[in-house]
Amino acid sequence: MKQVKINKQKVWRKTYGKRFLARKALIIASMARDAAIASQEINVIIRASTGKFQKGMAIATRLITQATHMANQSKLLNRGFINNEQTNTKD
Repeated sequence: MKQVKINKQKVWRKTYGKRFLARKALIIASMARDAAIASQEINVIIRASTGKFQKGMAIATRLITQATHMANQSKLLNRGFINNEQTNTKD
């Protein structure tokens, strides 16, 4: 039984593993890039010579947008992987 499990893991790695890992690395890099861009945009907003309310609204809007983008990217990151917690609770 243990050998069958090991063989299945090897087959999975050969057929799916590299593609999933490459996609995962690209999505993580994209998330890091988007976070850096959002940070720079927030710094520009902070340095702007406008009222505090306008700055606060602009920062809040940017943070909400960034959170939405990160949530979408994390969904892409987890696509194709089995969540072990869900499979264990169904048993």
